[in-house]
Amino acid sequence: MPAYTDDVDPLKEAFGNDIVSDGDLSGKPVVYIHPDRALDVLSHAKKTLGFEHLSFVSCCDYPKEGILEMHWQLYSYSTGRHLVVKAHLDRDGAKRVASVTPLWTGANWHEREAWDLFGVRFDGHPDLKRIFLPDGWRGHPLLKDYDETEQFIGMDERGEDVVYDTPGPGRW
Repeated sequence: MPAYTDDVDPLKEAFGNDIVSDGDLSGKPVVYIHPDRALDVLSHAKKTLGFEHLSFVSCCDYPKEGILEMHWQLYSYSTGRHLVVKAHLDRDGAKRVASVTPLWTGANWHEREAWDLFGVRFDGHPDLKRIFLPDGWRGHPLLKDYDETEQFIGMDERGEDVVYDTPGPGRW
């Protein structure tokens, strides 16, 4: 079985200090990158290292640390190996990273999900809009400090006139 460094070392050579750190997650190599280099690093992983499959894009909220952690899990059909690429976004800042939809069309809906539920903006995304929640939804409900004092009730048949209400005893 190849060591995880077989995939990490070429990234370190190509990107130097843009690879912030690396490690191992359940036998899968993980690299942490500067978010502004995400498209370059992921493009290199696909085109040069052979990670042709994007398994998923996801996000985790760490409010105490002040970060949103982006995850891209890649897979190589030819070698059967995985690579996890992560980047920390400033939770209270712009929360922006480049879209990888130009590299993997399948990233489209994953990125829309991260936008909808966490508020991450993907620069260059072809159609960044909500995917689960109505257009009028306030906030991003998977952020751990999401305010649930008002709950979405419904909307009319045209998708307009969104109704919110404060839940209380006997109200539901």
